[in-house]
Amino acid sequence: MEASQVNNIEIKKEFPVSKEALYQAWTNADDLKKWWKPLKATLTEVDNTVEKAGKIKYTFENNGIKDFLIITGEYLKVEENAKLVYTWDWVTQEGPLGNASYKLTVNFTDADQGSQIAILQESNSTEEAVMPHQEGWEKSLEDLRTYLTEGQNSTDDQEEEEPTTENRSNQDSGSEDVAGYREAPDQQKVGE
Repeated sequence: MEASQVNNIEIKKEFPVSKEALYQAWTNADDLKKWWKPLKATLTEVDNTVEKAGKIKYTFENNGIKDFLIITGEYLKVEENAKLVYTWDWVTQEGPLGNASYKLTVNFTDADQGSQIAILQESNSTEEAVMPHQEGWEKSLEDLRTYLTEGQNSTDDQEEEEPTTENRSNQDSGSEDVAGYREAPDQQKVGE
């Protein structure tokens, strides 16, 4: 058990908005679609019942590939505007990723200049997976910060017109590594 604890990830970031606004951006489908883009994918469908035992399903498209990435889970604890605890499972075109089942604890608190988010990702991830996940969280939280501080259209100027990846996929092949989101395929190659 101690080995898996060592591989947990903890990250905190402050935001110049209220914790209520931060919580909303984390849980609201319209907000999520504007800032959250793992693997440069577009969040196309959100099923997010924010209540204890509520189901989570995020469906992403990338380069015209529907269901490029699906993240599912279930809320274990919900304290509105304060705390979320939930499971987090990644599924790609190849099926569930090895070592891709996590438990997330996300705390939203007041801070001097607004609010703070604190994330604990618990898993049995290998030591190799920790750094990419850490970098992935840092990138995602920076994208969230940009969205919250620069406005709703800051992370993708064409989001209102075109909610698909067509415009972005011409610029971004999706094959480049985005820190924190390509570790499982790389690990599979190492393990083969």
